[in-house]
Amino acid sequence: MVYKIGVHVPKFWAGEARDSSGRSIAPGLAPVFDRLRINHYWSRSLADLRDKIARGDASTADRRDPDWHYAFERTLNAEHDESIRPAAEAVFGV
Repeated sequence: MVYKIGVHVPKFWAGEARDSSGRSIAPGLAPVFDRLRINHYWSRSLADLRDKIARGDASTADRRDPDWHYAFERTLNAEHDESIRPAAEAVFGV
């Protein structure tokens, strides 16, 4: 029922986001994603982060603060997850 993938929230023709077990996705409740998961990364690497900072903010004319972004980046991706590895190895021979 998704007609548009959004940056953080998809747009639905009808209904709402549900996890693999059929439960509504709600704050504070860990969703089950055992069939499909889309990983959205804020930055791919430190080099990508430097490029992103240099481009400036996408929605304003403000310059990005590198110190803030490096501090923010450290708070992300705290969970180590290699569940995509078998697919990456099959596709890319990694």
